[in-house]
Amino acid sequence: TGSRFHPPLFPNTHTARDSIRDRMVCACCRSPDYDSMGTEDLASKKKNFFWYGIGNICSALGIMAAIIGSLWGTLGAGAIGIGIGVGAGLSGGAFGMFAESSKIGKVLDERLKKQGLPSETP
Repeated sequence: TGSRFHPPLFPNTHTARDSIRDRMVCACCRSPDYDSMGTEDLASKKKNFFWYGIGNICSALGIMAAIIGSLWGTLGAGAIGIGIGVGAGLSGGAFGMFAESSKIGKVLDERLKKQGLPSETP
């Protein structure tokens, strides 16, 4: 969208913006087509993403403790802020993995519901 003083960046914003976003995302980061995957593949991928997130949080706690312990002698209490910042950044990355796991879970539950099987989630 634009105004009288600031014209729109692209003449047709929806198609131009979508095509630019598609070009900006690398091939490994594009969301995969979960509809073409098998049920067992989806279940294992959902479990893997969940445990990757748990591992990310555990590594965030370990790195936070290591940074605080190593910088305490030189920075004192300032090392706590640095350690918490590093830990927050790593654990923030885990939320994307949890979100992807729940997205896969929704696709898996819909597929199991169509097949008449009980869903994975309680």
